[in-house]
Amino acid sequence: MQKSLSPERKLERAKVQLLRSQPFFGRPACDLKWIIQELEIPTAATDGRRILFHPEFLDSLDDDELIFVTAHEVEHVIKKHQLRRGERNPQLWNIACDHNINLELTDNKIGQVPEKLKGKIFCDERFRGMLEERIYEQLMSEMSKEEQDALSMDPGGCGAVIDSEAVGKGEAAMTAEHTRVNRVIEAAAQYAKQCGKMPGFMQDFCNKNLEPQINWKGQLRRFIEPLFPTDVSWSRPNRRTIYRGMYMPGAIKDGTGKIAVGLDTSGSISQKELEVFFAELKSIFSETKPEMLIVYWFESHIWRVDHVPRGIDFPFPEKIKTGGTHFQAVFDKIEEDAENPRCLIMLTDMYDSFPSQPGYPVIWCATTDIEAPYGHTIRVDI
Repeated sequence: MQKSLSPERKLERAKVQLLRSQPFFGRPACDLKWIIQELEIPTAATDGRRILFHPEFLDSLDDDELIFVTAHEVEHVIKKHQLRRGERNPQLWNIACDHNINLELTDNKIGQVPEKLKGKIFCDERFRGMLEERIYEQLMSEMSKEEQDALSMDPGGCGAVIDSEAVGKGEAAMTAEHTRVNRVIEAAAQYAKQCGKMPGFMQDFCNKNLEPQINWKGQLRRFIEPLFPTDVSWSRPNRRTIYRGMYMPGAIKDGTGKIAVGLDTSGSISQKELEVFFAELKSIFSETKPEMLIVYWFESHIWRVDHVPRGIDFPFPEKIKTGGTHFQAVFDKIEEDAENPRCLIMLTDMYDSFPSQPGYPVIWCATTDIEAPYGHTIRVDI
């Protein structure tokens, strides 16, 4: 470590080294504002636009250690941790994100873990390949409320993520910030590819983040509509063509069969997600015209079942019960009642073990990136 370098020069040197050795992280690092100041957090932090360094922590790092810490903070930004926390405990959210990041950085030998933090950073093998939200749920189940409240903001000592300024400022502000970060990710990937140093472990992430998102509503209809085929009849002419003097046959829906729906009301599914999905469900129901819609509201158990005949409107519940997630309860209830649906649609965060594959199609509408082992998985982004 070169003590002769000023803190500002030390950071500039780290940017250059990161650009040369790890351009995927170096390019976003140069877009962020680097600030050295006394912090409540004794290490480093980012809010998606800045990287803040406590001067004493910065002084303690050699070149390779600073590269590790900087890449750590950049990965927080790239993975939008500053935008994804929601109502989660901020300290526990930071720990969950740290496990995800540190496993990737150490596996791929990006910089060096600071000497004084070896054996202390959050880097648990059991969380390898898991989403941050899933890691958080696991950690939360293992800690008491008192233990969670007692956590410091950076208990792992490697740097923290704090909420973006866009959080709490409305949907337009959040959308704009997501778009800005997407541009940062795209620029980083392009630059790294030009340098011939695109890290393989970030390639899949970039592909998923940057590929055009097919509207989940369209995907859901594409899977459901073939289950309820349309026929035509001259006895029911197409009203859209009559006014043009054209007498054409009208469409007649099959009108038989049932659709079963499982709505996960566990704590990680928001009221907004349920309401938007519920509205789309009613629209599909009115168009496909099955004889019956059976809605199972569930968390760790089924707390409500609605049997809705064709042509009948049905309201959203006044009160929603929350808890854990148990898919098997829905599958067991369908079997117990011998419903034999044309398909089962599950809106869920996917945080549970999957039951054995049933004899009917299952469409998993996932609010996370977890893929079901069978059926069709649609990523629902509301």
